[in-house]
Amino acid sequence: MTNIKKATFSQKVRHFIQTLPNWLKAIVLFVFFALVASSIFQSLTTQRQSVVRVSEGQVNYLGETTTFEDIVFVGTTSSLETTGSIYSTSLTNQGEQIAQRLIERYALLPSPHLDDLWVNGESSLSYDALSQEFLFIPGLSTSENTQGVFNTAAAIQEAQQFLTNDLQIQNITPLQEGIIYFDSGYEFNKTSELKATIAQIPFAQTTVENNPVFQNTAYTPPYIVVIDKDNTLLKVVFSPYMFSARAEQEADLISVNTAIENINNNQGILIQTEHNPFEYTPLDSINSGSLDQASVEYRLDTDQSLIYPFYRFTGTLTNNQGQSFEGTIITPAVETTHQP
Repeated sequence: MTNIKKATFSQKVRHFIQTLPNWLKAIVLFVFFALVASSIFQSLTTQRQSVVRVSEGQVNYLGETTTFEDIVFVGTTSSLETTGSIYSTSLTNQGEQIAQRLIERYALLPSPHLDDLWVNGESSLSYDALSQEFLFIPGLSTSENTQGVFNTAAAIQEAQQFLTNDLQIQNITPLQEGIIYFDSGYEFNKTSELKATIAQIPFAQTTVENNPVFQNTAYTPPYIVVIDKDNTLLKVVFSPYMFSARAEQEADLISVNTAIENINNNQGILIQTEHNPFEYTPLDSINSGSLDQASVEYRLDTDQSLIYPFYRFTGTLTNNQGQSFEGTIITPAVETTHQP
């Protein structure tokens, strides 16, 4: 009965339209298609609106506030993406569970002198509240093997197995372009894969489009494994946050010029500098800067449980004391509003 009624109604509508004058039919059709086009356009533009709320006065990697002025970009932008995605996440802090597994396996005991530190002989586990990272040192003796070429594939497999099985971190991928090799000298100088005896291998969780995700304002990826030529783990740095992501919106990225304007309006975050560690170098005020490299990366904002694109800029910065040094600044690559 329902189908018959629908068909009868449809027939009545067609009959009514057929009885209209041609000029009125044209108006009805124009209005109909205009409404459809407007609905589609509104759907698309709504889907691409992406405003992320951020606060001014973000702290730098030392936990201090940095202000910026006279920052310019002198590099090229032709290879940069112009669109991206914003992801909502299901976020959990697994730090306590991971720490407990390592404490039990390596019989670590709380330090009587420091909070967030557990030790047993040469083995240790510590937590840095500022960077929100754990540092685990298994305390195993490094190999003195200097024969042959470093087997990067085997090292990646061993490191990933530890992260997946021991720490139970899922959906991670090695960032092979970020691997750093070291020799076996006293100072562990950087070297090539051919001469290496130790490698530092970064890993990251990924979005559904396989974009590696940095966390909050960290300079490095959230999981780093230092391993020697015999696949002995020497050090593991890891974030306690785990997420599963789902794409919510497409987003047009703001231009690099707009991003630089935002940095000069103190919406940038200084995440790393390279300066003389034996010389006092204040970072509270950057009076000028010439940035020559730019890239787009995804970051997890644990306060909002969102993942969204950021610009990462590197170049030469000068502070209010006239000291110049290399530095890295990040700023959101999508339009933002500010929390009061």
